[in-house]
Amino acid sequence: MKTTQIVRFVAFVFSILLSSSLFAQTNVSANDLSKDWSLLKEQNGAKLFVKREACSINPSLKPLDYLLVKVVNENGDAVNSSFQIGLLFNNGCRGCEQNVETLRTVIVEANSSKECDCSFKNGEMSLLIKNPNHSDDAVFEGIQLIDFKLD
Repeated sequence: MKTTQIVRFVAFVFSILLSSSLFAQTNVSANDLSKDWSLLKEQNGAKLFVKREACSINPSLKPLDYLLVKVVNENGDAVNSSFQIGLLFNNGCRGCEQNVETLRTVIVEANSSKECDCSFKNGEMSLLIKNPNHSDDAVFEGIQLIDFKLD
């Protein structure tokens, strides 16, 4: 009898820990990404948006497929925001390991926003999804928000 209660308690704690970790990760499938900004995360007066866009870099080549990022700061003070987004492919995830190389940091002034477009003025806010000019068997399946912080 006592063993059954312990097993139930352990199963209950495990299910709570598992469900909280599932909700802590923000995933968006490739089909849900469009040319319109989509809210990925909102935190302490700042919002993180993403969109998918084909950007023509060289007129003689096919456009490249990018994930573009926008951070909106609704606070009265500038924020130092950092984010990390992993690209999910059928053969694994690129950028899902938490490390300095894949973490992007931008300063966003008070009550303003900073974003990337195909001019790449804020190129640190873009991630290359696919270059159709090079052969690659990887199929893009979506994105995963690894981290979003404000300092």
